[in-house]
Order: sequence, then C-alpha cells, then structure tokens
Amino acid sequence: MAGRDKKRPPIFVLSSALTSEPIMMRLQKTIASADLLTLLASPVTLLLAPGANKYHIIHFALTDYHSGATPYTLGDNTSFLLGAAAAPLTAVPLAGNIDQPTDMITVQPPFAISLVAAPQLNQNILCSLDGSVELTNGDGTVTFIIYYTTETIV
Repeated sequence: MAGRDKKRPPIFVLSSALTSEPIMMRLQKTIASADLLTLLASPVTLLLAPGANKYHIIHFALTDYHSGATPYTLGDNTSFLLGAAAAPLTAVPLAGNIDQPTDMITVQPPFAISLVAAPQLNQNILCSLDGSVELTNGDGTVTFIIYYTTETIV
C-alpha cells in the first residue's frame, strides 16, 4: 500500500460487535513517585468504571519498577491493592520490589478468586496500599501493565 510504513506491521482491532465474548484488554499506566508517596490517602485510578451492570476482572498484572536514587521504605505495607475501593481484586507484593535499589519487574500470575458481585459493579480499578502508613523516602516510578476484561451481569 502506498504510504504505509513497511517497517511496522499493520494494526488490527477486533470489534466487540463481532463477538459476544469479552475481549482481553491491556492497560499500561505509570505512577510517579509523588503519587506513590500518597497512595494510601489518595489511591490512583488505573481504569475508569465500565458502566451500569458491568465490572472489570483483572486476569494478569505486572509491575515495572524504575528505581530512583532511594528505595521506598514500606512501613507495614506488604502489597499494592488493585480493584474497587471496597473490594480489591488482587494484591501485588511490595517486598523485593520497590524497596530495592535497582529496577525490578514483578509478575502477578492469573487469579483464582470468588467475588461478591455488588461491590464490583460499575467501579473504578484503583491502586492503593494494604497497610496503615504511607510509603516513605523513595523516588522511583512504577508502571502497571494489567490485562483485564469487562464483563456484563446477565
């Protein structure tokens, strides 16, 4: 085709109109150091609410930590919590991750969970902490890569 960059493969998008099955989506979002240091008080929205009678399911999550000059001090925090504020879907470990002086990748495998549907309906997917104090001292960034589907209550 004239004008097409031959070094890059064409991009194809599968329309949900072609199938009744949910489509696996990929989200990538980087959280800056300033936001990580206030994550308990101000959770970061990773994914907006899907709409009435719908909910998001996280199938797989990865964190890509880019260390700064100082690793984070975790306090009593053990995990990033991902999911609705009232009912997180999963936890990604912090120890051996953002408390290290080097770049780290943490892979959270597929999840086996049972959920009460009501707290998940039409909710944002947030990133928060599981402890009672904020992270301190660190200055690195964390990029979340999340694979998810959006489901509809039948």
